[in-house]
Amino acid sequence: EARRAEEARRAEEARRAEEARIEEQRRKEAARAKEEAERRKQAEEEARAREEEERRARLHAEEERREEAKRREKERLREEERLRAEERIREEERAREERRQREEERLRELERLHEEEMRLAEAERRRKEEEEERARVNEQNKINYRVSNSDSVHVVELNNGEEDGTFEVKAIYSFKSAEDSELSFKKGTTITVTEIVDDNWFYGEVGGREGMFPSSYVTKIPKPPVQRIEDCSSARDSYNSSEDQSRDEPCHVTSRDQEPR
Repeated sequence: EARRAEEARRAEEARRAEEARIEEQRRKEAARAKEEAERRKQAEEEARAREEEERRARLHAEEERREEAKRREKERLREEERLRAEERIREEERAREERRQREEERLRELERLHEEEMRLAEAERRRKEEEEERARVNEQNKINYRVSNSDSVHVVELNNGEEDGTFEVKAIYSFKSAEDSELSFKKGTTITVTEIVDDNWFYGEVGGREGMFPSSYVTKIPKPPVQRIEDCSSARDSYNSSEDQSRDEPCHVTSRDQEPR
């Protein structure tokens, strides 16, 4: 009985030890399972965190790409606007330059027409003056060297330095000869006229050169009246004055604008 009780006790202890072992093994397996579950959970959380981070990185990169695209589009639009503004400025400058050139051409044309009118008017005035001067010279030449033997007075009128038919003129324009027979000169040159060819041309010389030149390019240089006193006795002898007039009386000389006394 005692052995059976001992064996029963030992069997019970063995059973309890086996149950304790099995329980311990279960606890260990449960702990391992729990740890495994926690590791899987942590791994899953880490994976989800990585995915979330990657997703956020993708979103951020996409946002940056969109911002970069917007920035480039704005720069492109600004550049296009700048180019259009520069083109408008160039167009306005070209238009202003064209208007300025047209205005200058118009002013030059008006100035040319005005100068042409003035030149024609001046030429007409000089032509009239030349005609009047030629008429006056012809009339003067008729009475030059006329001796007036009235009341014992001898009057001689001179032609202001034109005894030899020459006179001086001053160039009011420069003239360039087109032929060998023409005389070139610059504005302001003093020319000695030796022959009046016609109403429009003179023949003269300057600086040892001779040739024809247009009369409308020059103006005559006026000279003051010239007086000359001659011996009364020689004048009377030349014109057979009467013997009763005294040879001792003085002669009175006048210019062409004075009346003889």
